[in-house]
Amino acid sequence: MMICPESKRRLDEWTTRDVKKDITIPAEDPLSAPLTDIGKESTLDDYDEIAVECFGAAILRGMGWKKSEGIGGREKKFV
Repeated sequence: MMICPESKRRLDEWTTRDVKKDITIPAEDPLSAPLTDIGKESTLDDYDEIAVECFGAAILRGMGWKKSEGIGGREKKFV
């Protein structure tokens, strides 16, 4: 099997990349954090009330997205 020179170069770059090997994980106990009430649990009836065309936007709104904002790493504003 022949490998294209560009693919081989990229593979070599990938295998020789500088990888950080000492990862530190905080020793905090995640179960000791205070619990927060997030409201009532959704039911299947709640999901049935949302039109299929609007489902993606509803999920984004649940994650804090607003219609006047863009999506992605750069901050975009829409009027």
